[in-house]
Amino acid sequence: MAHNIVKAEKWASAAVGLLERELVLTALVGRDAGAEFTGARGDTVNIKRPSLLSGTIEALRDMQGSSYQLQTEDLEEGSISVSLQHHIYSAVDLTDAELTLDIVDFGAQVLAPQTRAIADRVESLIAAKFNGLTPAFTVSGTPDDLGGGKVRRAITELRKILNARSVPMTGRVLVVGVDVEGYLLQDPNLTRASYAGDASALRAAELGNLYGFRVVVSPAIDPDRMVALHPSAYTLVTRAPRVPEGAVSGSSISYAGVAMRALRDYNSATARDRSVLSTFVGVGETLDPEITYDADGAKTVDMENPTMLRAVAAVIQEDEDPGDPGDPGNGNGNGGSND
Repeated sequence: MAHNIVKAEKWASAAVGLLERELVLTALVGRDAGAEFTGARGDTVNIKRPSLLSGTIEALRDMQGSSYQLQTEDLEEGSISVSLQHHIYSAVDLTDAELTLDIVDFGAQVLAPQTRAIADRVESLIAAKFNGLTPAFTVSGTPDDLGGGKVRRAITELRKILNARSVPMTGRVLVVGVDVEGYLLQDPNLTRASYAGDASALRAAELGNLYGFRVVVSPAIDPDRMVALHPSAYTLVTRAPRVPEGAVSGSSISYAGVAMRALRDYNSATARDRSVLSTFVGVGETLDPEITYDADGAKTVDMENPTMLRAVAAVIQEDEDPGDPGDPGNGNGNGGSND
């Protein structure tokens, strides 16, 4: 029958493939995955980050002196420590009767709902990071103003902030809440992208490209928020738990930045099969030092106070209805506006 997936590897691969198609936010950040996780000091995974070098500039004829030497620099690689803080899993018991009479397609009826549940949990972890960013500014206006271009112009401000921080331009993403999406879709200068025939949740969420950003809507973030970022701002780390010796069948795999363990066992006392999908998860932030440049391009790096430079947020607010001018409880809602 269609539901009888015998090989654990095939079962696990199907689960990860389904999960990959459910991800939106987690597909927009860096990902580091590994199968058969057996432990690390402090449950922490260290991800390398490249050295920062300044380079040297000199007069062309300086190299002619007899005592001339090249000025060398030391490579000092850094690391991002990501703590695996969460065990996300979905477990489903299935009776003999259900497996025999009710389950026609195991992938569609069992694995798909399980992977969706895990995807929602993982998405919420990334959304918490996005929602936790202190907004760089707030834009307010009437619905007509916001839908008539005010939100779109605010995107250029986010771009300017990232440019000033020397954040890489390639691969930038703008994640918007559902209210912000509504304003953008009203904007006559924005046309929604179409990805006919692609079942990916990420593709379905894309609005197109605007001012160097790949624009994606997510209901997981605050509806009035938009976050501009480079994917390297955050790293999703997933590790598949090891398969226990007592499992009837199981497999831990890693694919496309997602790691997962799939188990299937049987409890003879209750006459139930159990399907369990699980992963260990952590979300790391890339905090960068402030870098200033001299006139000749030499770098000064402040390693003492690293901060989040690769992501910036803004909040979009409608002006409050002024209502009855005689009602002191109604304000004009224009505080903190940004044109």
